[in-house]
Amino acid sequence: QARQPGGADLFICYAGVQMREAVAAKADWTVFEFEELISELS
Repeated sequence: QARQPGGADLFICYAGVQMREAVAAKADWTVFEFEELISELS
């Protein structure tokens, strides 16, 4: 749904709790730890 017109420009898959291959395959970026996300976006 995030990829539909009017949706998100960037889709980040958070896989720190459970990795879903189908979701990760469509993501622009897969993150396993919040620290990585925060560090990259700061």
